[in-house]
Amino acid sequence: MIKKYFLTAVGLLLAVAANAYVTNWPLYGEVYVEDIAFADDNSTIVNNFEDCYYDYQYCPAKQIAVLRHIFPSNASGERDFVLVPPYIIVEGVAYPVVGVNGALLGNEAQSIKNIYLHNELEFLGSRALSNAIAVQSITIPGSVKSISYDIFSGLGLGVALTSITFEDNAEPLVIDGAGSAKPFANLPLTSIYIGRNFSDATPFGTTNSTTVKQTLVNLTMGGTGTQVTPEMFSNFKALTTATLKPGVVGIGEKAFYKCPKLQEATMSSVATIGTEAFSGDSAMTTLDLGSGVSYIDDYAFYDCKRVASLTLPASLDSLHVRAFVGMTSVQSLTIADSDRPLALFGIGAGFYGSSLTSHLTALETAYMGRNLLPTHQDSRKNTAFYEAGLKQLTVGDHVTALGTDEFNGCKQLEQVQLGSKLASIGEKAFYNNTSLRAITIPDRVTHIGTEAFSGDTTMTTLNIGSAVSYIGDYAFNDCKRVASLTLPASLDSLHVTAFVGMTGVQSLTIADTNRPLTLFGAGAGFYGSSLVSHLTALETAYMGRNILPTHQDNRKNTAFYEAALKRLTMGDHVTALGTDEFYGCQSLEQVQLGSKLESIGEKAFYNNSSLRAITIPDRVTHIGTEAFSGDTAMTTLDLGSGVSYIGYYAFNDCKRVASLTLPASLDSLDVTAFVGMTGVQSLTISDTDRPLTLFGVGAGFYGNSLTGNMTALETAYMGRHILPTQQDNRKGTAFHSSTIKQLTIGKLVNALNADEFNGCTSLALINSMNPTPPVCADATAFSGVDKTACALHVPLGCKRTYQAAPVWEEFFNVTDDLPNDNPVITGDLNGDGIVDVDDLNILINIMLGNADNNPLADLNGDNTVDVDDLNILINIMLGKY
Repeated sequence: MIKKYFLTAVGLLLAVAANAYVTNWPLYGEVYVEDIAFADDNSTIVNNFEDCYYDYQYCPAKQIAVLRHIFPSNASGERDFVLVPPYIIVEGVAYPVVGVNGALLGNEAQSIKNIYLHNELEFLGSRALSNAIAVQSITIPGSVKSISYDIFSGLGLGVALTSITFEDNAEPLVIDGAGSAKPFANLPLTSIYIGRNFSDATPFGTTNSTTVKQTLVNLTMGGTGTQVTPEMFSNFKALTTATLKPGVVGIGEKAFYKCPKLQEATMSSVATIGTEAFSGDSAMTTLDLGSGVSYIDDYAFYDCKRVASLTLPASLDSLHVRAFVGMTSVQSLTIADSDRPLALFGIGAGFYGSSLTSHLTALETAYMGRNLLPTHQDSRKNTAFYEAGLKQLTVGDHVTALGTDEFNGCKQLEQVQLGSKLASIGEKAFYNNTSLRAITIPDRVTHIGTEAFSGDTTMTTLNIGSAVSYIGDYAFNDCKRVASLTLPASLDSLHVTAFVGMTGVQSLTIADTNRPLTLFGAGAGFYGSSLVSHLTALETAYMGRNILPTHQDNRKNTAFYEAALKRLTMGDHVTALGTDEFYGCQSLEQVQLGSKLESIGEKAFYNNSSLRAITIPDRVTHIGTEAFSGDTAMTTLDLGSGVSYIGYYAFNDCKRVASLTLPASLDSLDVTAFVGMTGVQSLTISDTDRPLTLFGVGAGFYGNSLTGNMTALETAYMGRHILPTQQDNRKGTAFHSSTIKQLTIGKLVNALNADEFNGCTSLALINSMNPTPPVCADATAFSGVDKTACALHVPLGCKRTYQAAPVWEEFFNVTDDLPNDNPVITGDLNGDGIVDVDDLNILINIMLGNADNNPLADLNGDNTVDVDDLNILINIMLGKY
């Protein structure tokens, strides 16, 4: 060990010897020797070893550890500084100087202005630097392990010491000595550098009246693992700057409490900031939290009311919700980007208490670069921005979720830019943001929670991104200035009340997709409030997909129930319109249905009293009960070419439709489908050889027949056989008691039901296109028709056939002038297309009884075959008839 110190001493001696101050090493004292001699020249004085009284382990072996040395500082020979060398040589042996004890400055203490302590010194003993009243600054080497509580004894008024440096060391500096004595408390320090911890948590005192608390202006801390201990700089009245360099890892409770002049606090790698650490520092204007903070406690920066800009680093993991209460000047807040969420803890005073930023009353802009986890305590919760006063918000690309109440009550918030990786927006996330003008939901967002944007009454622009699959209850309630709304194809589940109160929406687009949109929830009434019933300004809507209604508590809600829209366009992905789909849309004037629509449900367009025209696409097969009932303004109805079923009262009261055509595809038709269509003047039942089956029944014995309520009906074309409806021993036909005046029966009709035209007292003209008279079930087929006045027109050459047919024979005025693809030639009894002697022989044989009767042989229609018919046939052969 002696060898080691010797080699070190030699190296240091060579370095110092090169200095112009001295030429050799004068010796002035020894370890633990209280009475140290003082010399005013360069002679060597070593005290008697017998003077040792503290510890004999040093003195007997001549391990000299402490000395005093004064060097001239200028040409005049004044001696104003002390240099403690790393070793002394006694009798040729180098002894390390490991400590200083006693009055190092000796009798000339008041003239000493500088003290230099070497960097292998281990302790500063009792009164080591006593009476150093002229020293302005001193550096305590990092090698020093301990100092005495009375190291600066004798310093009183007028002391010059204003700066002290504690060099870096990972081990704490031990303060030896009596109890609560504080070695630095009464020093008029204005600047301190601390590079290590102290064994005493409050080395600068706890009494507010101590000198250093009145004088310290600048504080710098560094080192490794250094802590600012609780209340360490509490109530430092003059402190203006605190710089915490790398290595400072923690700031304790009230560490800088009520430092009224502290203007700047800068940190590098501080990990924890304790409760009220900077509380009451009302003069602070600059706060730099550095890049290492992971924890900030309750009221840490309370009332730091002059800080204008605040950045929370990515390192921050836990933050008390009240950490920044009273920071009323913060205008800009940045929460740095991070993939790790920032967890809030603690709770405010109210139900929601004081949120992280609600006391930042000057806050205008905020950048949120990470997910924020709210604090929960006693069933209460606090979010970061609840009722914050900010005006502009930018959400970074590391944010994937906005939680419940995230920006609830931010009434000054005007502009929001959401990050591209945001996936969900929680319940009431932007609730009651009454100044928010526009929002664009990013394309990765899938979930928009209950009341997420409810109460945002200033919003004019709403863009819902292309990935949203769920929108909750009252999500956009009262966003009454939005004029245009588009629901993306990604949307799968939508609460029926999501858009309640959006009274300014004029245009709604439900984007095209093959997947149905499912509504859920229920409004207040039986049908409640439909998806768009509160969009009172709605004029146009595009429906690009099937919509499944909501069912809850035996109530159901559709998308457009009682909607105010005027114009509807349906896309080609819509295949079905459900029950009540557009029920009660009394302002709906124009509808264009999609080409792939297949079915129209019960009451789908019920009571659309402004709808003027409807064209049913050719793929529609089913029209449900009361589908268009009450559409009193309808003038044009085109049923398409594919409808196979029309239900009960399907077109009830469509009283302005003047012309109606039933397609050949129609198989099943409720007899009441067209009740109340009092304006129909012309009815066409298209040609087909398949019968049309009527079902259901009206109120009377025969009820209301298919056309019985068409009080304006004048002309009808019946192109197929119609099977009457029978129910409860009642039956309904197509034309019972109809008002028709002209009837055309198509050539494919081969049978007429009983009561088919019973009661058609206005019938004046019948055109029967079938060359073969349709078989009438019985005499009631034309009961009530005046057969003497009603003209019957039949195909060319078929007059005799009709006059011979049952029931048809009762018509008095028969004319065969209708087209006939295969006309019967009068007199052509054998059907070979010519009238000749063969036909004459047939007629004669009938007269003689040698051949069966042929109705065609009764050429004059008197129901007998006789000589009059023979004369007619001869004249036909001669070309005279």
